[in-house]
Amino acid sequence: MESGRKASFTGTRRGMTEAQRATTRRLLEELAVTSLTHGDCVGADAEVHAMALELGVRLRLRPANLEQARARCQGGELVAAPEAPLARNRKIVADGELLLAAPGMMKEQRRSGVWATIRHAIRRERPVYIIWPDGQLERR
Repeated sequence: MESGRKASFTGTRRGMTEAQRATTRRLLEELAVTSLTHGDCVGADAEVHAMALELGVRLRLRPANLEQARARCQGGELVAAPEAPLARNRKIVADGELLLAAPGMMKEQRRSGVWATIRHAIRRERPVYIIWPDGQLERR
């Protein structure tokens, strides 16, 4: 695999399943991710943040302006000013060469920030790695 990859992450506020956490950690290692941007949200963002810190990955945070959803993760080299969720999600995608996504359900959802981010990454022709709740991996 290539070394020094910049990745972006989006995931459910409910937090990842154990299977998603295991697959996500494996992907961070296998893809040789050295920089990761996430939305500093409670749940999956906070979980991937802790994993990335353990692995020595540089972190960039792009919080939404939804104060109740902020995780306020520590240790990021950049914490951007809070923005509206959809605008912030587009910047998360733009920051990475690929997107890791951990949705909360086993099927695509129309009204979901995670899925809106996935669809945006696909339109931007970024590789997308969907880590399903059962831990299975799908690349789009």
